[in-house]
Amino acid sequence: MKVVCALLLVARVAAAQHPDSNYSSDALRALVAHASESNRQIPAKLAGYKALVESEVSLLLNRPDGTNGAVAGTAAASSESAEQIEQFEIRAAWDRNGMYDQEVIGYRIRQLVPMVSVLSMLQRPWTAPTLYGNRLSFIFSGPPGLGAADSSRVRLLAVHPFALDRDAFYRFTGGDTVTQMRVGDRVLNVVRVHVEPIESAPRAVVFSGDVLLDHATAEIIRMRGNIRLESSAGEHAPALLLRKVAQLRDVAYIDFENGEREGRFWLPLRQRLEYQVTTGLTEARVAIRIQSSWRDVEVRQRTGTDAAEADTARALHYTMRFAPKDSIADWNNWRFDLGTMTAETSMRDFDDVAPIEMRPGGAPHWRWQARSFSDFVRYDRVEGLYTGLAGLYDFRDAMPGVSIRGMLGYAWFEQALKGGVEATVVRGRHAARRRTKALRCALAGRRHSGHDRYNSSCAGPASAPHLPRHHAIR
Repeated sequence: MKVVCALLLVARVAAAQHPDSNYSSDALRALVAHASESNRQIPAKLAGYKALVESEVSLLLNRPDGTNGAVAGTAAASSESAEQIEQFEIRAAWDRNGMYDQEVIGYRIRQLVPMVSVLSMLQRPWTAPTLYGNRLSFIFSGPPGLGAADSSRVRLLAVHPFALDRDAFYRFTGGDTVTQMRVGDRVLNVVRVHVEPIESAPRAVVFSGDVLLDHATAEIIRMRGNIRLESSAGEHAPALLLRKVAQLRDVAYIDFENGEREGRFWLPLRQRLEYQVTTGLTEARVAIRIQSSWRDVEVRQRTGTDAAEADTARALHYTMRFAPKDSIADWNNWRFDLGTMTAETSMRDFDDVAPIEMRPGGAPHWRWQARSFSDFVRYDRVEGLYTGLAGLYDFRDAMPGVSIRGMLGYAWFEQALKGGVEATVVRGRHAARRRTKALRCALAGRRHSGHDRYNSSCAGPASAPHLPRHHAIR
């Protein structure tokens, strides 16, 4: 009987500490409920605002074996280059009734080679006017539309972490104070809430990452994390096959920072969106990075006493217009030099909030991953056509910075089976790599008396001492 009572007591204490699977503590549950009350509806007094928004849109390529240090999680060094940078000056006007109008009044571009504007691929406004509501509109909350007839559209919605129906989609941890910040003559205690989507949640676009809140008001100061994309939705069979064969993975990140306006409204200050695409065929990755900064914000307040609308789950109506070309070309009141915002950032900035399998830390992880496309297929006059496979085992937290890669393929002209093993150790900004030719089997075939006979010979590292090599990358 005493044992039963003891077990019941332990269960009761555990239940008090973990009241349900959505919240790590009762205090956090109360904090999230407060944040929901503060953020799921637009403040009753806020009618809208006008502002100038300066955006820099860059098309980037991150290559392995560069000079900028080790790429966490891939056991390689990398360099990041901007193939194209575009800058937009936008006159934005948002209204609480659901309209968000953006007029491009300035534009300039820098390109390494002639390319089409990134705007022709996005064809959507990319800034979020507020972080209030039950749902959030993000440019990456669905597959990009590439053939729209106009730029006025309703976008797919992501479930807000503090929506009324949040418990069906999210799990919350944290709630601790991480820093203090001064706003005017006040000092705010900033708390961090970590949000993760529930795997069994209904099909939806969801957020994963950290939300920073003012502890007193529970207003959102910053949201930083990734958006779980449903990029395969609506794709045709050939596109799905390509995604599977090439091990394509796309992930979108956001870093939205609010600033307090009129002493009471938390509205956009800076926003960064980044859409990254990786493939198992190479360690290089491609990204579209969009960084926006708000200035000259003019807030409109309502004088009436009527309450805020209850329904904030509807989609907003976004429009994007362009001023006359000569007016756009003459704009010279830029706040940032072209390329400044891009130069201060990196694709690796989001490693800590990346999907678990893409983070530098965590449990050991295996994936099909070549260093370059030539590990899968290549052609030269000696080998002829070569086809192969390559995979990477990253030890991550078990042995930080250590990974082993294996390659195996067949040279069809030489009729040779070839393979290799590569071990890499990353320490800070240095990557030391040991790559050894582990296997080379040549098959020589001939016909004799109507039968196929084959002679084979295999050579390992001992018979080819010139093959191992060691190098360090800074």
